[in-house]
Amino acid sequence: MEADAKTVRLLTSRGPAARLRSFLAGALAAARTWSRRRVARRELQALSDWQLRDIGIARGDIDALVDAMGAAERRRAEVVPMPPRQRHPGAQDRARAA
Repeated sequence: MEADAKTVRLLTSRGPAARLRSFLAGALAAARTWSRRRVARRELQALSDWQLRDIGIARGDIDALVDAMGAAERRRAEVVPMPPRQRHPGAQDRARAA
């Protein structure tokens, strides 16, 4: 029973609003990464073979290159939980004055 209580505390230590924010931040980051990869793929596909050769890319390497770009972005885009909101220091002074 004690292990279950620890698990419940661990899962509920962050409120539902914080979990929702974290989920939405992760979903937004994934959507942005997907969109950037889609745009990069489309722009590279639009280049001529001569232009691709000029920048050192073969047409058959575009998908692998864009996938590697996405993997690098995923490694950089760690979602950090938001810290709890803190009151502005002046808010206490105004509350006392009222």
